[in-house]
Amino acid sequence: MRPVLIGLFLSLFFLSSLIDETISASNIAISTPVAVDDIIRRLDEQNRLRETKLKNYTNWRTYRVTNNRFRKESEVEVEVKYISPATKLFNVTSQKGSGALRNSVINKLLDGEKEAMQEQVKRSSAVTTDNYEFTYAGEEIINGYHTYVLSAKPRRKDKYLFQGRIWIDSKEFAIVRVAGSPAKNPSFWTRKIDFVREYKKVDQFWLPARDESVSEVFMFGRSVLSINYGEYQVNR
Repeated sequence: MRPVLIGLFLSLFFLSSLIDETISASNIAISTPVAVDDIIRRLDEQNRLRETKLKNYTNWRTYRVTNNRFRKESEVEVEVKYISPATKLFNVTSQKGSGALRNSVINKLLDGEKEAMQEQVKRSSAVTTDNYEFTYAGEEIINGYHTYVLSAKPRRKDKYLFQGRIWIDSKEFAIVRVAGSPAKNPSFWTRKIDFVREYKKVDQFWLPARDESVSEVFMFGRSVLSINYGEYQVNR
């Protein structure tokens, strides 16, 4: 099942949930109330400010991988400790199901998240005009938050970038949702990968709530990788 595993692993940076409480942008006139460059600039400013204030947190997550064609499933529960500015510690508290999926997908996801903490990777994957071209796509209500919707086109084919849309809270300029597909196909065998990630507000911070990535791989069919981020204990 190696092609399936490669596709799921490289979609780590783009995962999300499919929980949807939206007002469709198709029902709203596409006019830009704020310049796109200003939206991205304020997003970057607020992200930097929130990052300086967030000192550490503990999070309890559930990782799950399923492949229906081969009837394989694996689930791992993990306690994650974040320590500013660039440390994450992972403690596996429970695991069950396929050992092959666990070792080849979930364990590599944890390693990949550590890699994503590196400053160079942060810069190359950031939602900025250095990495993307943005266009205004409307406004939507996501989980009660009014958001600006922007289409994002990557400036290069890179495993850390995606093509899709982002939803940005219009008051706090924080990302509420990201959805799309990787800018670079992770494997010849991979026909398609779609992902969604949603964030939730915890205290004054916006942290991941749930991820889901669905991949279609030649001969191996449909596989789903999800992460439920559960509760956060934030210490400022």
